[in-house]
Amino acid sequence: MNANAPLRAASSPDTPARWAPRHCPEAEYAAFVAALPMSDRWRRKHAQFHLRFRQTYPDLHTWFMQPLRVRLGWRNGEGQNRRLAPEPGFDATAGWVNFNARHYLTYLALTGRLRMDWGWLLGIGVLKPFHVADQLGLPLREHSERLRESLLALGHVRDDEGFRVPWGLIRLALHRGDADLNTLTGDDVEEMRHAIRHCERIPGLLQVVGEGRCPTLKLAWATNAFRTGLTLFHTGITDRPPLREETIPPPRLCSKPRIDAVFERFLAERALVLRPESMSSTRGGLRRFGLWLDTERPHIDSLAQLGREDMVAFMESVHRLRKLKHPDEPLSRAYRAGIISTVAVFFRHAAVAEWDDVPARPLITHADMPRVVERVPRFIPEDQLGPVMDQVRQLDCPLQRCALLVARWSGARRTEIPKLHLDCLDAYPDGTPRLRLAAGKALKERTVPLHEEAAEAIRALVALRQAQHDRGIHDPDLGRPVRYLFLRNGHLAAPTTSSPTRSAPSARSWASSTAWANPRSTPTVSGTPWAPSLPRRGLACRPS
Repeated sequence: MNANAPLRAASSPDTPARWAPRHCPEAEYAAFVAALPMSDRWRRKHAQFHLRFRQTYPDLHTWFMQPLRVRLGWRNGEGQNRRLAPEPGFDATAGWVNFNARHYLTYLALTGRLRMDWGWLLGIGVLKPFHVADQLGLPLREHSERLRESLLALGHVRDDEGFRVPWGLIRLALHRGDADLNTLTGDDVEEMRHAIRHCERIPGLLQVVGEGRCPTLKLAWATNAFRTGLTLFHTGITDRPPLREETIPPPRLCSKPRIDAVFERFLAERALVLRPESMSSTRGGLRRFGLWLDTERPHIDSLAQLGREDMVAFMESVHRLRKLKHPDEPLSRAYRAGIISTVAVFFRHAAVAEWDDVPARPLITHADMPRVVERVPRFIPEDQLGPVMDQVRQLDCPLQRCALLVARWSGARRTEIPKLHLDCLDAYPDGTPRLRLAAGKALKERTVPLHEEAAEAIRALVALRQAQHDRGIHDPDLGRPVRYLFLRNGHLAAPTTSSPTRSAPSARSWASSTAWANPRSTPTVSGTPWAPSLPRRGLACRPS
């Protein structure tokens, strides 16, 4: 990024018509540091960091001329030690000066004196300017939160699940040297997306993030930038949504034209009956088969030339395949079985349809499929389960306590427990509590007996949910107001936050562990003891 590039007129009175990087008066920044809510020791440190940076770079144009690696200093996960440099030949002293000056650089950008380049903004990793903005009295944090909440109200996914709206807003504000998000335009968003799309051209960025990690980071940055533009458009700040990038056509499945034509014909017919997710795996399996034909059978121009011995050799090679993007990692057992299954379905479909350029009979059958190992839930002995249940009953979070009690005392499958509805509790004619579950792909309702302890936990949680709904307020002890008793497929809500926590025990794993733990203590219905059913896959619940 050219340090002398002009900055368009902004709404901030501190932003000049022609942008030129400059330091702020020493007295101004000293007063800012003196008002920071921190100890005197840290105030002195910030003052020292500021003074040392000004002495090293009295002219900010000189700072922009330094290599990106030097201007960033250390990144996330790198040893921040004066005796340990990120790489040979790195100037550790300059790295520390620039690393410690990030607070001051953020101050300059938010006050309109500095416009950060995209190399610094993308290479820095974690960027937190909200503390500086709050101290300056800028509503950057509040405005960013309002934009995020507005997008959530439209039905978009939460930030804790990958929807990073503030990531792009922060970088746009620091790049423009203006913290007023209302002045952003669609051109600003497209400029950020263009910089991300061609980030490998930014001098020094590959050296900072690593050439191997750049493609992965590039995809994450592009997603964040697109969603930021979507946020600004839906909230009325920009006049157009971010442009969709042109889709790249998928690679050819095989270099032989006759073989590739048969593959594409099969995909076109299967797309009529399969979902797009299934088509992705089908194309991946045929691509693996096509790559094997190109390398191992280069003399074959038609699939009709293949025999059984060729397919046996292909199945043997599948067990030695590696991931395309990570050649050092082997394929999983399930993916290897999926490749063989895709090829078997292809030959069977082509043989039944009597296509040309294919064998007249299937060369792979169901008997050639790798056997799947059935997993058995882990058993918890009764003497170990007792102390665990005592700790469960003492949990403060009603969501966690209810989920674990239901998993312990019900016969519900592990995929059904995290998706219980508010009206899930019912009773048999004799008064025995039971769970009402929507089970199977057809969502047919079924019922299972329930212990009174778990039933009481459900009643208490339903009362809390109903009170939450009646008050119309957000209760952090209960998470988001939803119809389900639990959140996000088994990720339970923590007692101190409104978002699901990944550290809490999962109802799925708990159900698997306690399914057969103590069958003698299970309740009875009409004098007949019951036992929980084995966990199964592919179950769904009715939509809320």
